[in-house]
Amino acid sequence: MLVIESHALLVSALGIGPAARFLKDLDESNTIIVRGALSTSNALKILFRYDDKVFSFADAISFTIMERLSIPLAFTFDNHFVQCGFSVLTSRNLDDIFR
Repeated sequence: MLVIESHALLVSALGIGPAARFLKDLDESNTIIVRGALSTSNALKILFRYDDKVFSFADAISFTIMERLSIPLAFTFDNHFVQCGFSVLTSRNLDDIFR
């Protein structure tokens, strides 16, 4: 699901070439996380708990997986992850994080 959203964003923002490279790189990646029933159940709980927020189901799945794997930092283009308590990678904090 997140791959689908990411690919759609890349096609729309950067074109077919970068989007295809993203899929190729992902296919060759050693780390692909597949959601399970627990992730789905927890994601639904997040959506119902934050009913005043406009989180997508993909956002909620991400939150669930990030919590489960103790991943504190997200690369995102919206503020949903901050609203759910995560830190985000931005052009402003990139240097500080990777020093």
